[in-house]
Amino acid sequence: MEITIVLNDAQVAALKMAGKDDVEVVESMIQAAAKARVKGIFVSFRAAEDRVNAEIYDGSSRRGAKWPVDKDTFLKQAGKDSAAIFAKL
Repeated sequence: MEITIVLNDAQVAALKMAGKDDVEVVESMIQAAAKARVKGIFVSFRAAEDRVNAEIYDGSSRRGAKWPVDKDTFLKQAGKDSAAIFAKL
């Protein structure tokens, strides 16, 4: 995913005054901030994922969905999948 970040005039002036207005420096700073924020969001998700995934499983089952695996297997696999993503963050 590629995103364009627009800094306001005060942010640009602050970076320039601090001598940190080089494009590579700013890109590195923004990437570090995004990495920390995404990891924080994912930590919160992981804390609630069993409950959220159980609700997804139960809700769709009540509406007639047929899962190829039982709920316990689904939750364990979802946990493994999110752990693998988390390890890469």
